[in-house]
Amino acid sequence: LKLRCMDVNENVPIDVLIHEISSEKKNDFTLYRNTEQYEETIEKSPIHLTEAGFSINSDGVVIISGGTGELGTEVASFLAKNNIKKLVLLGSKNKNHNNEQLRKLQEICDVFEVDAVNIEDYNEVNDLVNNIREKYGKIAGVLHLAGKAGDGFIYKKSIDDFMKVYRPKALGALNLHVATLQDDIEFFVEFSSISSLDYNVGQSDYTAANMVLDSLAEYRRENSMAAVSIQWPAWREIGIAQRMNAINEEEEFLPMDTDEAIRVLAQIMRTKTIPPVIMPGLKKKSINRDKGAIVKAERNIGRRNVKLYGLENPDEIDVAVAEIWAETLDIEEIDINDDFEELGGNSLLTSQMLKQYEKRFQGMLDITDLFKYTTISKQAEYLKQRLGYQTEEKEEEQQALNCLLYTSPS
Repeated sequence: LKLRCMDVNENVPIDVLIHEISSEKKNDFTLYRNTEQYEETIEKSPIHLTEAGFSINSDGVVIISGGTGELGTEVASFLAKNNIKKLVLLGSKNKNHNNEQLRKLQEICDVFEVDAVNIEDYNEVNDLVNNIREKYGKIAGVLHLAGKAGDGFIYKKSIDDFMKVYRPKALGALNLHVATLQDDIEFFVEFSSISSLDYNVGQSDYTAANMVLDSLAEYRRENSMAAVSIQWPAWREIGIAQRMNAINEEEEFLPMDTDEAIRVLAQIMRTKTIPPVIMPGLKKKSINRDKGAIVKAERNIGRRNVKLYGLENPDEIDVAVAEIWAETLDIEEIDINDDFEELGGNSLLTSQMLKQYEKRFQGMLDITDLFKYTTISKQAEYLKQRLGYQTEEKEEEQQALNCLLYTSPS
């Protein structure tokens, strides 16, 4: 099953769409405006990290949405350490905002306020921003970190499920944008995701929301307003990928440690010539050796010892599938009939599992197979069918059949 995304407006002629659909060149994402086609491009924009601090020109207040989560308090602490001592943290209404890190921030800040708000409701956001402005004066900047993780394939999702992920991030950004238009803010930083660049199956809602953030940053820049949307790769120690147990060191762009990510954030915020949308990931170095060495290295990736239960005599395919599961789920023991989701599997881990299969059995499985066959037993059985693999038992049956077919009648 191959899925593509085409972004079109109402003026795109039907024959253009037909030509695009039938074209042999099939990009994952393409955009049409009238008869013009646009494709995504990536350009290098090196970020040179320094140890210098970060400061703002005014004595205004900084608003951080999603500020009460792990990521938010880490960013708030970074700002406070750099003499930005007027902070208002926005959190969701159903969370406990009383923790040790928030109490420490309160002690060192001149202005520190935590507000529960429905970030996707414009009236609530606007009223709150007006209240902040009346109490503390100028709003100096906004960091939009609010967001929820998406999980699950789109065919399983209702509109409500989709919107629970989409609204806080996408509408939250738009609401903060509109509510602060009267303020000449120095920075408007959006925490987007590499999912806007490297599409992951099972993340349609999350990816769509992050693409709104990227577009909003472009729009603000075009209209001479401060903005940057950062397409973060995974953070190893905190954040959505860490909570979902989906940190993958084999990704093309490596995960980041928290200290490294904060240094990158500081550099982005202090650099005036940064592009409106930037992905600060470090690309994984390829193995630059002869072909034989590369093949050998690839074959060693993902192999690990695993105890497989529920099968008396597992064959090499059973073992290979079990190793892939163990690598993906970071486990050492597994039953051949355990269900993937019951072991903590999710859409991000399913994508990682597919990459492991591609390394060892290229082209044999696609993502739909992985959510159709959700146990080692079923995946191994299907993989054997695709490979034309025969067990010793089946070989004996075939040999017996051949004897019947080729034995002359007496």
